[in-house]
Amino acid sequence: MNKAYVPHFPKDPPTRATVIVGLPGPQYQVEITMTANKRPKQAFSTPAADGTPGRPSATLSSAIKVGNTLYLAGLLGNNADNKGNMEAQTKETLARVGRTLTAAGFSWSDLVDGMVYITDLTGFDAMNAGYRSVLSKDFPARATVKAGLVGADGLVEIMFIAAK
Repeated sequence: MNKAYVPHFPKDPPTRATVIVGLPGPQYQVEITMTANKRPKQAFSTPAADGTPGRPSATLSSAIKVGNTLYLAGLLGNNADNKGNMEAQTKETLARVGRTLTAAGFSWSDLVDGMVYITDLTGFDAMNAGYRSVLSKDFPARATVKAGLVGADGLVEIMFIAAK
């Protein structure tokens, strides 16, 4: 997919989440949903945990700011320390979201909408515990759906929209 996708976005590619879901028929292999805006945009990359600047990706931007709105890509938090642990992966994902928000000049209170993808619905309570440990009040609107993830060992992927 990236081989066909990347040439269309030579600079500051859109944010995105890539998940594995059922499609309307066997003739379909990929479905892409996008939001377009003609206003100027600014791309951000997620900084590393040690504070070093993030590196741009050829396939997606961690976040895109358009006016007073920030669109965050689907971020994963899987690593060697949290393999198989949905709550820990959720907390790490949200740590990455927090660093991205800060880099773009936004805060947790600016979040207005979220989409959570989890690989196993029996892990919903664990994901929700991790989510609520970071977002404890004034929750953004949120949908949680079951989907396969393309990240190795990833159990949860979260996208947000923030607005000031």
